[in-house]
Amino acid sequence: MAWWIWLVLAIFAVVVLILGALYVLLKGKKALAEVGPLTDRVQKDLAAVAEGPKPSDHDTLIAQPLSVATERYEVAHANRIEYKKQRRLKHTENWQRWESFNDLKSSKDGNSPQHGKH
Repeated sequence: MAWWIWLVLAIFAVVVLILGALYVLLKGKKALAEVGPLTDRVQKDLAAVAEGPKPSDHDTLIAQPLSVATERYEVAHANRIEYKKQRRLKHTENWQRWESFNDLKSSKDGNSPQHGKH
């Protein structure tokens, strides 16, 4: 091979090496900028864990008395029954509206149930 081919290959290799290092440095700088706030948040969370648990209404039911679970179930069941009742009423109202609509339409057409074929 000619000496100038080796020179071109060496220059190309050095350029690729420099571009790779530049890419790594820029991505590293961006990653450090994103990791900074994350470490602050993790430190705050770890400090909160070190303080101990805070009692709340949303603790797991296994850690609360059985009466709490019973009360929650009663409320949820009552809400479910009320929902079903409202849904049934709405369904009945819709069917009554459709029945009256069909009765009006059939009486206009002369096809009312009283005038059926004998």
